[in-house]
Amino acid sequence: MAINVYFVRHGQTYLNLYNRMQGWADGPLTPKGEEDAKRVGRALAPIQFDYVFCIGLNDGVFPNARATNERTSEGLEEERRLAYVAFTRAKKELYITLNKDYSYANGTNNIPSRFIQESGLELPKFGFGFAEGNSYRDGNRL
Repeated sequence: MAINVYFVRHGQTYLNLYNRMQGWADGPLTPKGEEDAKRVGRALAPIQFDYVFCIGLNDGVFPNARATNERTSEGLEEERRLAYVAFTRAKKELYITLNKDYSYANGTNNIPSRFIQESGLELPKFGFGFAEGNSYRDGNRL
């Protein structure tokens, strides 16, 4: 039985760019890092996976702050398309993570990504105001 494993790392961050240690906090992506992430998303789009793990689904991270602050909706729409592709690649299960506490990268308390609610996924209730349930893990699909 063959198992294919795909590891995808975030794109370049400002901390990476200046050779600074990273890992204790989210670092904002550089424009190159954002383009790298989009390119990887498009490359993986046609592949179906048994299990998909989407990490860091907070507004300001995914979608990134630059996309949410643009005057046009072009960047946000691209991020939305990438989220949809990621969420729909899972044949068996989709796992998502998000930070519910303070973000040192954004300098604010974290808010779940708008893409979670827009896609109809539900989070367990832990202070975000989403309905109780865990349909993102119980086999319900978009």
